[in-house]
Amino acid sequence: MISMRNIGIIQTLDEQKGKKLFSSYIYIVVILSTVIGGYIAGLEIMGILRDVIISVIGVVTYLVYFHKNNSSMLFRMNNIRGYCIAFALSNILLVVNCGVFTGMAWLIGVAFTAIFDGIEHAAVTYGILMLQYMTLILMPGKDISMFILYAVIGVVLIILFTQIENMKTIPYVSAILIILTAILFISLNEFDIKRMLHNKSEIVMIFISDAVFILLAVLSCVYKENQKNAEEQYKILLQKKLMNVIESDYELVKKLHEYSAPLFVHSMKVSMLSRDAAEAVGADMFLAQAGGMYHEVGRIRNEKDYIKAGIELAYSYGFPEELISVIRQHSTGFEKPKSIEAAIVMLSDCIISTSEYLEKTGDRQAVSDEKLIESIFNNRIEKGNLADAYITDEKIEALKKFYIENAFE
Repeated sequence: MISMRNIGIIQTLDEQKGKKLFSSYIYIVVILSTVIGGYIAGLEIMGILRDVIISVIGVVTYLVYFHKNNSSMLFRMNNIRGYCIAFALSNILLVVNCGVFTGMAWLIGVAFTAIFDGIEHAAVTYGILMLQYMTLILMPGKDISMFILYAVIGVVLIILFTQIENMKTIPYVSAILIILTAILFISLNEFDIKRMLHNKSEIVMIFISDAVFILLAVLSCVYKENQKNAEEQYKILLQKKLMNVIESDYELVKKLHEYSAPLFVHSMKVSMLSRDAAEAVGADMFLAQAGGMYHEVGRIRNEKDYIKAGIELAYSYGFPEELISVIRQHSTGFEKPKSIEAAIVMLSDCIISTSEYLEKTGDRQAVSDEKLIESIFNNRIEKGNLADAYITDEKIEALKKFYIENAFE
């Protein structure tokens, strides 16, 4: 049995731990690469210390981006483990580049991020890696032609690799990358054939780098396709589980009905309203429906903490983790919603409960449907209850409109 002692803060603690681990990892990778690279380049201790300070300033700026706002950018990355490996590999190649020319391969971290996490994350990764390059390799008085090549190719990688959707796009991306690399190299060598032939090893390494980027693109497409298939299979399995637990003859549904008819009716109302609201904004309607049905199921155990009791019940019945999260997060006093479905159940419950209370006090007629909905949404937004649920302003407005038109039919 899972210990429920700190169930309300488990996810928060996991995120905090994840942020600390990620931050520590980036600091270690960057500082180590700076120290080793400085040693290979023959810098004195004070020179290495200077470079470490510059790198740390860059890392601080970099991490502020990833940890900004309540919903950390870090936890919206599609492949954190792969990103960490690619980032470390980029730094290793930069260190090697201090002694042996490795071409553009150290930009692999930029290419990886562009493929998996889009232009914004890729641009930030490009910035920190370029700072590392300038700190480790770009010395005063040194030919800046390679710096120009790296700078341009980095931008090209970001633009091109964010466009990769499937295997069909790879030949076009590959052709553009190779042609642009060739044009840049020829231009930076001022069309001097002798000079280019003198730098044959550079030519080989530069185009090997292009080959590495293209191979990464191919492997990423294969990975994404496999992941997509796995996700589709999981969604089908999850939907079957959710449909099963909301059947009228499901054991826990019957127990809820037997325990309290009013609670059962309230749960049904929240369930149906949440289902329709989720469908209206393109969320998972089955998850919202099941979440609405079981949001207060813990009350059947007559314990003081009904949410804790509900989570324990959900685990004992083998509920999917997604559904358990909705049960855990629907109440504003326990844990903020971390999904749009949990937010929808929270809103549906609050709307129905508020309306029922006003009916009992005889004040319902004095409050218009629109005013009631607006008040609840404003209250939840002001308290930050929707801040972690990944709901856009457009979906908030769409939900508000839906509830005004449908919540009190």
